[in-house]
Amino acid sequence: MDRSIFKAYDIRGTYPDQLDEEAAYRIGLAFATSGLISGDPVVVGRDMRKSSDALFSALARGLTDGGKNVVDIGRVTTPMLYFAVNVLNGAGGVMITASHNPARYNGFKLVREQGIPISATTGLAEIENRALECAAPTGKKGSVRQESVEDRYVEFFRQRFSISRDRKTIIDTGNGMVGAILPRVLATQDIPYNGLFFTPDGDFPNHEANPLKEENLEDLRREVRANPGSVGAAFDGDGDRVAFIDEDGNLVRGDLLTALIASHLLDTRGPGTIIYDLRSSRVVPEIIEAHGGRPIKTRVGHSFIKALMRKEKALFAGELSFH
Repeated sequence: MDRSIFKAYDIRGTYPDQLDEEAAYRIGLAFATSGLISGDPVVVGRDMRKSSDALFSALARGLTDGGKNVVDIGRVTTPMLYFAVNVLNGAGGVMITASHNPARYNGFKLVREQGIPISATTGLAEIENRALECAAPTGKKGSVRQESVEDRYVEFFRQRFSISRDRKTIIDTGNGMVGAILPRVLATQDIPYNGLFFTPDGDFPNHEANPLKEENLEDLRREVRANPGSVGAAFDGDGDRVAFIDEDGNLVRGDLLTALIASHLLDTRGPGTIIYDLRSSRVVPEIIEAHGGRPIKTRVGHSFIKALMRKEKALFAGELSFH
């Protein structure tokens, strides 16, 4: 088993040379027996990558050999996995994805109850050690059942948002998982849009689902310029990252998006705490303060930012990397 697949915030490597079914089984068993999660079930989702189904089967076998019951929510985005852990009262969760990485990669994002991330400093290192040692099965066998959260996820957006706009948005989901759920979400709103590459395909036949790379935005820019007055949005493979381009095809910086969204929320919901990462422009805290907010600068990494959000009861947080 290749130790290099264990990163600071997740588990990730190329399939099958670095990350294969044996590694997935060991990781599932290690997670189930680690003591990091108490009770049942463990909610597991996966993306559309070609290796995701095989890795799911092996991971689920490890989790159930470790005594945990598993709820299989099928192919979903990473935000849907976090949502499912909460609505299904999960003791923990695993998202099988390599996020914005190329097709040959896959991996796991692990969370505790309420979708609390597990990083190297909060339990991932322990899972790594247990997986390398190959923890023993508990003797108590868990089960696997399937349950969809798609309808509840769409209803969540319908109840909380009412958006009406005239300007068209061009949306590129890069053949990632967002394309499977976004039409249903947008159907609850009054948002005209054109969709690019909405069909999930783990081979990423048009371009990588990584909006951090300029070359992956060229199709979106072309479509925006062909529709004067429109703006563009590009998602990554698992849907937890989105970048925007303006009507001229210019990429809007992630830290400026944080300031823009924060200013809207502060204006509509009142004073609150906004968290931004340390790489952001100095204009970000200035804008937050100008709109009555309390800016807090934090280190990079979603697990650290989410922990700080809980501690400070933050209204919103954003990263330069479009998270």
